[in-house]
Amino acid sequence: MHRRGHARRPPGPARSRRRRDRGARRGRSARVTGGLADLRVLEVTDESGDLAGRLLAGMGAEVVKLEPPGPPGGSPSRRIGPFYRDDPHPDRSLHFWHYNVGKRAASVDLTRPEGRALLERLAAAANVVIAAGAPAELEARGLLDGERLRRANPRLILVTITPFGLDGPWRDRPATDLTLMALGGSMAACGYGPGPGGVYDTPPLTCAGWQAYQTACVYALHGLLGAVIARGRHGRGQDVEVSVHEAATSITEWHLPQYVFARQVSPRAILGQQFLARDGIWVSTIVPEFLGPHVVPRLLELLATDGLDAPLRDPPADRARFYALVGVALEAYCARHTADEIYRAGQRQGFPWAPIRTPDENLDDPHLHDRGFWVPVRHPELDREFLYAGGPFIAPACQWRFARRPPLLGEHTEEVLAAAGIDPDERRELRAAGLIA
Repeated sequence: MHRRGHARRPPGPARSRRRRDRGARRGRSARVTGGLADLRVLEVTDESGDLAGRLLAGMGAEVVKLEPPGPPGGSPSRRIGPFYRDDPHPDRSLHFWHYNVGKRAASVDLTRPEGRALLERLAAAANVVIAAGAPAELEARGLLDGERLRRANPRLILVTITPFGLDGPWRDRPATDLTLMALGGSMAACGYGPGPGGVYDTPPLTCAGWQAYQTACVYALHGLLGAVIARGRHGRGQDVEVSVHEAATSITEWHLPQYVFARQVSPRAILGQQFLARDGIWVSTIVPEFLGPHVVPRLLELLATDGLDAPLRDPPADRARFYALVGVALEAYCARHTADEIYRAGQRQGFPWAPIRTPDENLDDPHLHDRGFWVPVRHPELDREFLYAGGPFIAPACQWRFARRPPLLGEHTEEVLAAAGIDPDERRELRAAGLIA
């Protein structure tokens, strides 16, 4: 049942057929492998780097997540809620599921010298190592010495994702996604507008969803693929270093160059106005004057249908005063119509208006379903199938696919070590010594 009161409707036959067609393009055809199917990746990451491996797995790479044995065991992201059926088990984190679908997992203790020696043997059979976290922690696990890892495998590429990079005065400062967004400058441009007199009386805001971490992961993927191309030319691997701070600083859009070149400080980007519709749903009603001189006349035309245009027919020269009047009119307009009516009316006028959705409402989006965005993944241990967000692109010759559901803790340790040439007797010794689990 949808939160608005109607039942979720299964797709009709025609829509199901379109989903199958587009599902094949998105990579649910067994006949096509991903474009990175010959890439073997070892991943040692916390929540700041998990997305990089997810993207690689979606493009067909074999991604093995190396995690510490317990207790508590596993990657820190296994302890981030919410949890399936509120069970705080390392195999039930929905956060972990989302960022680690398509990967395998092996439990190896990299804090001990024997574990670091094992890492070198595993890296000898891999193409790429991705490491994310605080530099001191990565260094203690042998994950910052690319030259050492390349002794047995000169073609190995080492990708590191750290808060501030591997050098500089801030190298070892602790940070979270929130503090990195704040330091990067994006937060200064987001939030509520100024109060009377042009003074901001509310704090800046940041976007939810760990935008700094995710941007850094995308940049890491860019750097990695560049290193893969370079390796194909000269035969050697290299180190690729990503600073989350630098990634966050790069996404201030025009604000940074506007200051660098014109010494102008951009105000908070209050590009639209949000109001409650008659049915209690918030809508975003941007008035995009930057699209051309037709915008205001079309807005007046729309408001005139409800008799709300009169105060705007002789607009004041002060644009702040003008937008205040626009806000009053739009608030009244939205109060008279449902969110869907407002969305459709704005679209008819050429305005990018939209209801402000909650995440669960996207599950009903016919456009996303039609394009095969949602990917069903079966969890055999739970005897259930769950929908996952699929690929961010469609490319028939490089199809997006998830080969497996998120890994259980230590699920693939034996097969990963066996593939690296470690025989059963040695694996038993490693397990008895607590180096693997």
